[in-house]
Amino acid sequence: MDESVYHALGRCALFEGLDEEEIAGLVHEKNCSVHSHHEGSIVAFRGDLYTDLWIIVEGRLRAEFQNHRGKVLKVESLKRHELIASSVLFAPGSHLPVTLIAEEDTKICSIPKREVLRMLQSDGRVLQNYLEDTGF
Repeated sequence: MDESVYHALGRCALFEGLDEEEIAGLVHEKNCSVHSHHEGSIVAFRGDLYTDLWIIVEGRLRAEFQNHRGKVLKVESLKRHELIASSVLFAPGSHLPVTLIAEEDTKICSIPKREVLRMLQSDGRVLQNYLEDTGF
């Protein structure tokens, strides 16, 4: 991963209190990936299995779902540096509750669940930040 990704992760609530060097030590390039999505593209569908923690590095996403009458409801806008569905990652049957659509060209850092667990166990600040983000 290039330095801009580590810089962006440094602005994410998950890594609050850590410098870029500490983040680079926790987020191993070989275990994480960055995916690009063009404006208007569907990033994930409601009901998709969610096995990696996603962090918006650049851009913005729209979270929406269809109600029982077929009307599309926008739930929220997710912007740069935000975690996506952090409370879903460790839930039983980790399925996304919404469809995610890129509102502009977007890059997402994807960190596998096993790596998130390793980071949570190795740094108490990351654990506290994650729990705060999930609302616990």
